[in-house]
Amino acid sequence: MDNIQLSPKTSVAELLTRWPQAIPIFLKRNMSCPGCSMSTFETLEDASRIYHLDLKQFINEISQAILIPQDLSTAQTGEPNRSSKLQIQEQIMTTPYTFFPEIAKAIETIPTDSIVSRTVFKDEHMKAIVFAFAPGQELSEHTASVPAIIQIIEGDCEMTLGSDRFEVSAGAWARMPANLPHSIVARTPVKMLLLMLS
Repeated sequence: MDNIQLSPKTSVAELLTRWPQAIPIFLKRNMSCPGCSMSTFETLEDASRIYHLDLKQFINEISQAILIPQDLSTAQTGEPNRSSKLQIQEQIMTTPYTFFPEIAKAIETIPTDSIVSRTVFKDEHMKAIVFAFAPGQELSEHTASVPAIIQIIEGDCEMTLGSDRFEVSAGAWARMPANLPHSIVARTPVKMLLLMLS
């Protein structure tokens, strides 16, 4: 069995990749971490703060889930999760182009007190992810290892780029070099398009 060493600074993506039997712990709380591209940058401490959880209890519950054999965990998660809105949805290429007449409709409903993400396109050059934030939700400061573009498509939010802070609305657009610290705080329901370039 893997040596279990969880801490508040453990990466959510690393945890879920190494121990997928922990996924039900997130899903039963309606946490969007499984399938969310930002889980690469967020820690268990970040997740517990965003979803208002007791950090120690959250880590203890994950640790217990990790002890469950993976085949039993798979039975617990079950087939219905494959169609869950929390799962990554990738665009199926049937033409030489990809077209969305209204990209905001990639996520139609924003659950209360939640952040939802949906991957709408992915190839070797770019990954396109739509994010939807309920009012007051925050994508805490983090960095990306590749250049990225943010476009606010609905709503009002506070955007931090490096040491600069902006109050922005639909139509705001920013290109970020790799490793630039940035964050988002939703003032209203917000939908955002993130392009990760490679």
